[in-house]
Amino acid sequence: MNRERILLLTPFFLSDNEYIGDVKTIDAMDTISSTASKLLKTLPSYKTTNYCTNYICPEFSIDPHSYEVIKLIAFDGHINIQESMDTFLEREEINCDNCDSKRYITVSVMTHILVELVSLPRGKVKCIRFL
Repeated sequence: MNRERILLLTPFFLSDNEYIGDVKTIDAMDTISSTASKLLKTLPSYKTTNYCTNYICPEFSIDPHSYEVIKLIAFDGHINIQESMDTFLEREEINCDNCDSKRYITVSVMTHILVELVSLPRGKVKCIRFL
């Protein structure tokens, strides 16, 4: 099992230090969110699509982006996960920078999701959207 862990971590955490006998070190000091992002690049938690309502817009559709971890904000340690997920999954409407139409950003969750709760003090932050 330790050998499997080493093989899994080596591509992401191998340091440049090499010691006598070809011994190398793995610096695995990291956050769980960052580690999950590195290990699950091919298995994202969700994807976003961004498209314009104007079919002749020069940038009608922006390539989908994939993300490994869904980050939800908890103010003062209090969070309603269902409400936060519902808000996170709502389709967002923005103005298109290329024409005078509206753009829609939609979130599609994948088979497996990882959720990170970010705790912030109440009243210190006005608006945050992680992408």
